Amino acid sequence: MPVGMSTNVEGVAEAIKMLKQIEPEYRKEFNKGMRAVVAPMLSEVKAGYPALPASGMARPWNPKGYAIFPWDRAKVARGVKLKTSTRRGKSSVLYVSQGEPAGVLFEVPSARTLGPAFRASSPRLLWPAYDRHSGQIAKGIEGVLGIAVDRIAREMGHR
Repeated sequence: MPVGMSTNVEGVAEAIKMLKQIEPEYRKEFNKGMRAVVAPMLSEVKAGYPALPASGMARPWNPKGYAIFPWDRAKVARGVKLKTSTRRGKSSVLYVSQGEPAGVLFEVPSARTLGPAFRASSPRLLWPAYDRHSGQIAKGIEGVLGIAVDRIAREMGHR
């Protein structure tokens, strides 16, 4: 179960779908632009993972055959990604997530942190980095979406 975060912007899923319908390359350019927007945050998060958070994480742990540990800093850093989903019922269209099991356990250390005060009680790497970069990310999303909307309007006007 990946750990993630999001900011609410209306109409993003529709814009992404229209970009793909008009020209699949436009969707790829949009995704590339979004990756550039969140790159500083992702770099900070990836650099922030410790070599070994706890000594027990150095040993293999495979509950029910599912490998979670040993901790591999490089593998955990690679698990942090920007993802895009336009599926119906999905609450987040663009989101940053940690998909590596060891990284998820590092970000969400215990069940008691999953309550309403999640961000206040579990300040590991993802949320604090998002909080520091949220202004820059919001401006970047606005810029990339502006380009996408202009492109859609231009293409729809030519049809």
